[in-house]
Amino acid sequence: MVRIGSGKFKGREIKTPDTRLTRVSTSYSRKVIFDTLMPYLQDATILDLFAGSGSLGIEGISRGAKSVLFIDSETKPYKTIKDNLNRLEINDTCTVLKKDVISFLNACTASYDLIFLDPPYSKTIEEIKHILTTIDKGSILNREGVICFEMSTKYAKEIIGSNYSHFTLFKEKKKGETTLLFFKP
Repeated sequence: MVRIGSGKFKGREIKTPDTRLTRVSTSYSRKVIFDTLMPYLQDATILDLFAGSGSLGIEGISRGAKSVLFIDSETKPYKTIKDNLNRLEINDTCTVLKKDVISFLNACTASYDLIFLDPPYSKTIEEIKHILTTIDKGSILNREGVICFEMSTKYAKEIIGSNYSHFTLFKEKKKGETTLLFFKP
C-alpha cells in the first residue's frame, strides 16, 4: 500500500500490484516529483506511462490535475489501477488502457501537459531512448508541458547526454539507484 501525500486524497491508501515487474516510487521520490511539478499540476492533463499502481497519476489528481490516462501493458497493474480508481471514485476523470507503451505512443494523437515516465529498471537503454525519441517526434507533450522521468541511475548519464528536438532537461535529482529527470520544451 502507498499513501497519497497531499491534496484531496491526502492520507488515503492505494493498492500496489503484487508483481516483480512493478516498482513503486518511494515517498522521497514522490515528494521531489510533486514539489517540482506543483506549478504545472492545476487543471493538467496527465499521461502516466508504465503506470504500475497509478500512484503518480492519482497523486496528480489529488493535487488538482484535470485528468489522467494510465498506460500499462501488464494485467496485474491494469487491474490494480482500475481498483484504485473505483475505491477513490475518480473514474470520471481517469482512464486506464492495457497497452504497450510504444504502441500507444505511435498511435497517440492527443497531447498532454504532464507525462510521467517510469519504466521498469529491466528496460534497456535502447528501449528507453526509443520511448523518449517517440515522444520527441510527436506532439504528445504540450508546449508548456513537463516530462517527469524516473529511471535507473545506471542510464542517467546517457539520457542526459542525448539531444531531443522538442524538450530539454531542467532538473535532475539522484538518490541511490534512482534518478529523476525533468524535461520541458
